[in-house]
Amino acid sequence: MAIDAGAEDVKVEEKGVEVHTAPESLEKVRSSLEEMGIAVASAELSMIPKSTISLGDKQAVQVLKLLDALEELDDVQRVCSNGDFPDEVLLEYASRS
Repeated sequence: MAIDAGAEDVKVEEKGVEVHTAPESLEKVRSSLEEMGIAVASAELSMIPKSTISLGDKQAVQVLKLLDALEELDDVQRVCSNGDFPDEVLLEYASRS
């Protein structure tokens, strides 16, 4: 149904369905799904990288610190990254924060 409404891709996950569409089609797809009786939990624009960069442990920590510093700036609303962070580094970094 989402593809028929204009979506570009649909991913079925455990918690629900994730629908990807062009930014200019977001509202059209959302309203079409709601008209079909499908509950939409959220609809937002996101930047999703087409390719990612694998980071080593040291690089990952440095990038995480940089991302945190950027997020703290008053003029910054959202920070995006295409880094592929090792799970163990993310867990350790989150436990320190």
